[in-house]
Amino acid sequence: MLAGLSCKKEKGNGALDGKWKMIKYYDRNTNSFHTKSDTSKDVFLVIDGNKFTAISGLKPMYDGTYSLNSDSITFNTVNYYIAILTHDIWTDMFSWTIQACGLQSVFPCKPSTLEHLPLNQIRINTSLRMDIVLMKVQ
Repeated sequence: MLAGLSCKKEKGNGALDGKWKMIKYYDRNTNSFHTKSDTSKDVFLVIDGNKFTAISGLKPMYDGTYSLNSDSITFNTVNYYIAILTHDIWTDMFSWTIQACGLQSVFPCKPSTLEHLPLNQIRINTSLRMDIVLMKVQ
């Protein structure tokens, strides 16, 4: 018996629900992917319905809501629990990607795009210098 693997693209509210761990980021300035250094904490994006929480290690960094329209995604931060810039490039690249809409000098901002990848992974592509790849862990 053969089992098939699929890259099913879920849609609608709850399609992204779960805990997503950042596994690498892409830096357009260097045209390369980077993985986490041993000194950086793991960072996660927890999604529940239309709400999200950004977590570094075990501590929440910020939370808010997000909107998903086809493959366009925009995060709207409501509460900040720590300083956004941590001077840790891993955490900062994550935050800059999630905060991309607010960092743009145009209104309305250009939304990020959401790309579904194999192996329970997604890529959030911004119009800024960085993109992140996350893997679903719960």
